[in-house]
Amino acid sequence: MPDNFKEGRVKVQVMDEDGKKTDDMLGELEVPIVRGHNTWQGLKVKGKMLDRENLQLDDFTVNFTITVGGGPGDVSELSKLLTQAVEAAPAPDTRKTKIVATIGPASWTEEMLPKMIEGGMDIVRLNCSHRKPGDFEQLYPRIRAEALKAGRPVQVLGDLQGPKFRIAETDGEVITDAGDTAVLCLMQNDKDLIRVMGNGDVRITMKATTEQTALMQALTVDMVVLIEDGKRKLKVTERISDTEVKAEVLVGGAIKARQGVNVPELQIACTALTAKDIEDAEFLLKLDPPIEYIAVSFVQKGADLQELIDIMDRLEIPKEKRPKIMPKIEKPQALTNIEDIMSKSDALMVARGDLGVELGEIRVPMAQKVIIKMAKEKGLYPVVVATQMMESMRKSAVPTCAEVSDVQNAVFDGADAVMLSAESAIGTYPALAVSTMALSARTAEAHKPALRQELI
Repeated sequence: MPDNFKEGRVKVQVMDEDGKKTDDMLGELEVPIVRGHNTWQGLKVKGKMLDRENLQLDDFTVNFTITVGGGPGDVSELSKLLTQAVEAAPAPDTRKTKIVATIGPASWTEEMLPKMIEGGMDIVRLNCSHRKPGDFEQLYPRIRAEALKAGRPVQVLGDLQGPKFRIAETDGEVITDAGDTAVLCLMQNDKDLIRVMGNGDVRITMKATTEQTALMQALTVDMVVLIEDGKRKLKVTERISDTEVKAEVLVGGAIKARQGVNVPELQIACTALTAKDIEDAEFLLKLDPPIEYIAVSFVQKGADLQELIDIMDRLEIPKEKRPKIMPKIEKPQALTNIEDIMSKSDALMVARGDLGVELGEIRVPMAQKVIIKMAKEKGLYPVVVATQMMESMRKSAVPTCAEVSDVQNAVFDGADAVMLSAESAIGTYPALAVSTMALSARTAEAHKPALRQELI
């Protein structure tokens, strides 16, 4: 194959082992070939699909066993047939599942962005959690220009950060053990850092933001507080004041600075959009041409999405220019209020990271299936599955089998899109992660009809 060959569909006539055409085995084998990856589409003989028992592709030499007329027929050394190929023309990507890729320092360069698009990126995710002045202003026109140059319809998703809860900085090393007593509270001043106090108790502080004040006030006895994605676990035992509770350490270890806080049982009485979210939303809504989607993080109820709708109304955004609203389902409360949330949604994302922390990782797979099914029944599009889908590709050029299975099972579940996060934003192989995910999705789609037949 020529060095500049990227993708093609090679058609060959099927012959017997002597290289002669036979009436019994006359047909065409269509093999979509992507450099480094190959997927067998199917063998048609006289309009009928033949079963494949084994396929091996090595340097374009194929060996497989087919069934003709009830008996096995072995066709070896198909390399001979490939040399007689009558066509090697570019094949259109018929993949329906969209690839959402988060753009970051590893992928937003002028050199890498075209490779991401070429690899199969359909939707660019702009993560507002890491938005800095000037970054998106320069990046957005480049995305649109590169998509136009590539001739591919690339869409843009703006992802609002939502209310984040984090502990403060530490004053030296802070180690906890199961059974220790901890005081969880708001900082009284800038020097009120996380530390071990004179009586041996650990003081874990948080900045007094609007959202974190609401969290502290809502904590009740017996509630479980998770720190660092559940690696550290506390149980509230006593309320000391509006801004301070006492807790027992259930799972100890080192307390690191600025780690995230989750309270699975708590529905926090604060607005869904922070001051930063409002600023980011206004920026995203003023982009020209308009972005296609806005994702809202940590949605708990339908009213949380109304806040974004109100911003669109205030800015007088015409209906035809309004992006689709995509809630991120990542809290147990969202599952309780899922009907209300979907009633104000256009699309939806199953954000499995925080959902796994708060709901428990054991329950996430079934939740994913139920959410996708409900969203599809409501007509939401696209339904996106996100988080850790190809996590190992942050550093590895090859995904694990479990990760490929995860992507394909999301497609089997009915997801319209699958998403890359750190893999494409800060990973070592961003473009390869995109093309690998695209290939995984396309392969799942090819097997979906057969899977349905098996289930029937």
